[in-house]
Amino acid sequence: MGHLAALDGDRISFILSAGRTGTTFLASICPALTPNRQYLQEPPWSRSIFMLSNAASCGWVSPRWAERLFVHDRARRLTANGTSSEIVEINPFLTPLAPRLPDLVHSARIVHMVRDPRSWVPSMANFKAWGWRRAIIDWVPFAQTVHPAARSYWRRLDTIRRYAWRWRLANEQIEACCDRCRHYVMVRYEDLFSNDRATRSQALKSILITLRAEDQIDDSGIPWDTAANPSIQRELDAWESWSAEAKREVADIVAPQMHRYGYDIEAAPQRLRRSAP
Repeated sequence: MGHLAALDGDRISFILSAGRTGTTFLASICPALTPNRQYLQEPPWSRSIFMLSNAASCGWVSPRWAERLFVHDRARRLTANGTSSEIVEINPFLTPLAPRLPDLVHSARIVHMVRDPRSWVPSMANFKAWGWRRAIIDWVPFAQTVHPAARSYWRRLDTIRRYAWRWRLANEQIEACCDRCRHYVMVRYEDLFSNDRATRSQALKSILITLRAEDQIDDSGIPWDTAANPSIQRELDAWESWSAEAKREVADIVAPQMHRYGYDIEAAPQRLRRSAP
């Protein structure tokens, strides 16, 4: 398919996550904090890149299809935005492509947003997708990820276990690129929306510094308590209502990563002051 010229990491950087980690909130506040950057949240072709990457993981297509679509579309956007503009792409749909980003983007800069899986699972299961896609996403091939380690018995898993595996896979994929990035930082959702102002200010500062933004940011006017993209209770109750067996099996799936990210798996998920999950 020919050689792909790497994108310029000085002109495009990324905020990646498994979704439901406050990235819509970041997309709403960061443009005012750093007006010299253009923030793109899930730009067109993102879902196609995601589905092609998922199909490639099952051997249905070449992984180069998703890579070429990503590089060509982002190169076009950088050209259209002029020679001096910088783009920050906020996109959970790039997680399957994340292990390859250091090869596709020269000197890549990545912010990795994580969230306690015990609060992420019900949030993601209840939200599912934006708008009309919510009703069909469970039935569209390659529209959702399947962890290779659970593929042989995936159909026997319930919603809780499936989303636990999806949380693990998305964060494994992002982690896979961290050692080869020019700049990489992991930021916890719970820190960004902490009840402690100093903690959330430091989390925001870590994000913006990784994106090469200014060191001094005035966050006094940020509406921290307002959820920008809330989920609604539809299908899955909160972690506290799960069965003991479900809690134990989810812990078996996600415990190593939770420990790496600084979560205490023995303690209940942290309750935040935000108005919606």
